[in-house]
Amino acid sequence: MKLMLMKLLQLVKKPAMLILLVGPVLLTLLFGTVIESQQEEYVIPIAIIDHDKSSMSKTITNRIKEQKRLVIHEVTKEEAEELLAKKEIDSAFHFKEGFQQMLLQEKREGLIEIKIVPASIAYPIVREVIASEVTRMTSAVKAANQVVNLYNQYETEVSNPKVIWNEAFAYTESQWDPVPLMTIDYREATKMATNDVTMSTSFSPFLGLWGFFTMITSFLLSDWIIKERRNVFSRIRTSYYGIPNYLLQTASAMFIFQMIQSTISFLMMTQYNYIDFDPSIILLMFIYCFISIGMAVFAATFFQQVGSYYVSSILISLATSIFSGSLFPIGEFLGKVEIITTYFPQALLIVSEGTTRHVSEIIILIITGVFLWGWSIWRLQINDKH
Repeated sequence: MKLMLMKLLQLVKKPAMLILLVGPVLLTLLFGTVIESQQEEYVIPIAIIDHDKSSMSKTITNRIKEQKRLVIHEVTKEEAEELLAKKEIDSAFHFKEGFQQMLLQEKREGLIEIKIVPASIAYPIVREVIASEVTRMTSAVKAANQVVNLYNQYETEVSNPKVIWNEAFAYTESQWDPVPLMTIDYREATKMATNDVTMSTSFSPFLGLWGFFTMITSFLLSDWIIKERRNVFSRIRTSYYGIPNYLLQTASAMFIFQMIQSTISFLMMTQYNYIDFDPSIILLMFIYCFISIGMAVFAATFFQQVGSYYVSSILISLATSIFSGSLFPIGEFLGKVEIITTYFPQALLIVSEGTTRHVSEIIILIITGVFLWGWSIWRLQINDKH
C-alpha cells in the first residue's frame, strides 16, 4: 500500500501527467463536438408520391415533413424514378390511389409502395416512421368506427353519425400528443437476460471517444515496464517488495490515476449534458480503466523498445474501439457475429437508449482484466528470472 501511494504521488507531481489527466476529456469534448455538429447537419432525402390526394395521405405527408432529419420531395412517380436512378434520394414512398378508402375500411396492407437505392442505409428507419403514422391513423379510424357501432348497438338516436365519427376520430388522434401511445422496444432473442444494467442515456460519441483516448493514456502510463525492466527489476527482485508486489502496487497506482481521470471526465461530460448523471456509467468507466490498464501492462511484456510499443498501443486502441462499435455502429456490417462486439472492453461504454449491459458480459470482461493483470505479472517474473 505504501509503495502504491508513493508511486501515485510521483505521478501526480510530474507536470507532464497533467496532460494525461485532462487530455482524454479535452480531446473527447473537442472531437465529440465536431462529430455531433456534423450529425446535426446530416439529412435523409426521400420522395413522396401521393396518387391518392386525400386528406389522410396529406396529413401523413405533413407529419413526415416535421421529422428534422428528413428532407421530403413531393414528386410524380416518373420524377421519383429519375431521382432514384441518379441516387439523389435514399428512397421513395408511393401512396397508391384509394389509400384513404382502404384505411377507412381498417385495411393497411399494401397501401404504400416503396422503392430504394441499392446503397440505402436509412430505408428501415424511414419505413418505421411512416408505418407508425399509418398505424396512428388506422387506430383512430378503428376507434371512431367502434364508437359509431356502439351507438347503433344500443339503439341510441344519433342525428348525424358522421359528426360522432369525426369527434371520436379527432379525440383518438389527440391522444398521441405530446407522447405517442405506442412505442416499439426491439430486443434480440440472443441477448435476453434477467440481470441487466439498463442505460438511460442516448447514444453519444463522447463515451466512445473517451474510451479511445483513455486506452492510449493507459498504454502511455504503462511504459515504465519497458523502461525499468533492465535496470530496476533486478534490484527489486532482491528487495523487500519483490517483483510481484512491486508490479501489482505500481500498476494499481496507474489504475487509481485513471480512476481520477475518469471522475474528472465524467463530471465534465455531465456538466455540459453530453451524458446523463448516472452512477452506473462511472462504474463502467472504472471497470473499463481496470481492463485497459491490464491490456497495456500485458502488451508491454512483449516489447523491448518503447517506440514500437507506442505505435502498437495506438493500433490496438484504434482497432478495439472500431470493432467494439464504440466509435460508430459496426454491428450491421458484422451480421450474425455481431455478438463479438460485446466482449471488447469499449462495449462497456456503449450506452444507447434502451441498451442494456448484461451482468454476464460485464463479469466476463472483469475476469479478462484480472487474467491480463495476473498473466502480465507472471510473465515479467518469469522473464526476470531468465
